[in-house]
Amino acid sequence: MGKKIFIILIISTLFLTFFAGESNRRLTVMGNGKVMVNPDIAYIYIGVETENESAEKSIKENNQKTEKIIETIKISGVKKEDIKTTNFTLFIQPLYDKNSKKIGNKYVVNNTLFLLVRDLNNLGKLLDNVVKSGANQIYNISFDVANRSKFLLQARKEAVKDAKLQAEEVANAAGVEIKEIETISYYDSSPSPFYRARTNEIDAFSSVPIESGRMDISSTVTIVYTLK
Repeated sequence: MGKKIFIILIISTLFLTFFAGESNRRLTVMGNGKVMVNPDIAYIYIGVETENESAEKSIKENNQKTEKIIETIKISGVKKEDIKTTNFTLFIQPLYDKNSKKIGNKYVVNNTLFLLVRDLNNLGKLLDNVVKSGANQIYNISFDVANRSKFLLQARKEAVKDAKLQAEEVANAAGVEIKEIETISYYDSSPSPFYRARTNEIDAFSSVPIESGRMDISSTVTIVYTLK
């Protein structure tokens, strides 16, 4: 243990000696700020997949189910401008008999809707209704805050405050004075909790409780100070 401390002291002494002769000495610190928030909006991807030996029938069935689901979503309180189609695909899947001989084709149609849900208290009921209306894919649910910029600003202020405090403590300990800020860089982070449902789980989806939890919106700043 004593050897490790001795090595660190030598390195520190060399560091200070190196900068002692510089006309523009610098001190670099990193500060962190974090704000915990309760999500107030959710993003959801809902899919409708149909298959038929006729492409026309598969598309028609998919359109009918999708229209019914969209109507259900609107009745549940989601605004029209918060509903978007993000994917529509048609692909052919070959059909084979037990001897691996091709006997025809199956046409699979997938239509994916993106929803912005602003009433989280109604989220469970909404999901239950869309499943009953024919949705057979729910890709994920991610939570967010509508006014994210407000909380990011708060986290950045906390990070700068933390960096400034560290700089003052280090400068005082080293017997030097801070002159001014030379550069500032920052990085924001706000991961979202999510729930993912697979297609084969969709029948039981309505019985699964959806909890938004809490989000950590954080910011890290790196500030370079010049010293007197």
